[in-house]
Parts: sequence; structure tokens; C-alpha cells
Amino acid sequence: MPAANIRLVAVYDYTPANPSNPNNNYWNPETGELIVDDFTPDYLYNAVYQATGGNYDKVQMITVAGPISQYDWGVVNNCANCTLLDMSRTYGLNYIPSYNFSDNATLTTVILPSGIEKIGDHAFLNCSNLQSLSIHAATPPTIGTGAFEGAGNFVVYVPADALSLYQEAEGWKNFTILPFADEVSSLEVNLPQGTDPSIYKD
Repeated sequence: MPAANIRLVAVYDYTPANPSNPNNNYWNPETGELIVDDFTPDYLYNAVYQATGGNYDKVQMITVAGPISQYDWGVVNNCANCTLLDMSRTYGLNYIPSYNFSDNATLTTVILPSGIEKIGDHAFLNCSNLQSLSIHAATPPTIGTGAFEGAGNFVVYVPADALSLYQEAEGWKNFTILPFADEVSSLEVNLPQGTDPSIYKD
């Protein structure tokens, strides 16, 4: 033993495997609503397949939350009847890949996250039924060549504080731009079966 007190500091590497989520993702085949918040970037397609059992044609609304890669953006193109894609809760990629939604004549509503900085070339090419594009980015994203060519007449919704920036920004000022009508979001909590809801009343 040393003659004087010494101090030892242990440094641990925490690298356990993540346990699987017993209630991962949400799928309602009656309404066609799909919420995917438990997936690995690059493999969003796999998560959609597992949640729906491969019933892509029944998917009408997709909400995605979590980190994504460029390969995850096109997940909606496998779902022939999907009209709404909400990517507002995603992060990890600051652009929409070129040609991502091209020739998708089913989509009517697309919601983009706050981290979007660029919309790639021809990203929404021939999205003829697009009615609304909501963008949570405070700074208007740059628009690639022909990004909205053939996309028809749709409304762009942006944060109220950024309205004037979009109305003056190159490319965006040609669109009808409105502030989000309601910036209050809803929260749904699913309690374990048999739980007494009264204990959560507050």
C-alpha cells in the first residue's frame, strides 16, 4: 500500500445492446394511420413493413419521429394510397433528396421538420395533388432546380415569426404562404391495460 492516500477514478464504457420496445410503433388498419418512432435510420421501410404486415395499400397517413437518413425520405412512395406524410419530428438530415416525391400523385399534405435547409432538385416533380406543404424551419430552405415543377397550386404553411422571410425569399415568394393556423399539438398517452386512469388525472 502507498504511504499516502490515493484516489482511483474508474472510467466505464456504456455499450449495452438496446432492448426492443414491446409496443413499438402504431398501426391502425381501419383508419390507415401509421406512426413510426422506433426504427433504425436507413431501415424505415423495414419498420413500416413490420408494423403493417406488408399492407402498404392500407396506409393513408404516416407520421415519423426520430433520426433519419436520405433513404428514409421515400418511404411514402411504397404506399399507393397515402395522402399525408408528417416528418416534422425527424432529424439527422437537413435536405430532401432530389426526385424524392417525384410523380407521387397521391400525396396531398407534407409536413417538414425545422432542420430542413434544402429541397433537392425535382423533389416534388409532378406531385399534382399536393395541397399543403408545412415547413417548421425558421429560415426558408433553398429550392433546387424544378423542385415543384408540375406540383400544382398548393399552400405553404410556415411559423408565424418566419412569415415575412418566406414571403421575400427567392423561390418561395411565388407561393401562397400562410402562418400555421394552430401551433398547438395534441398528445395521446396510452396507458398499460388495466391501469386506473384516475391516478393520472393531473
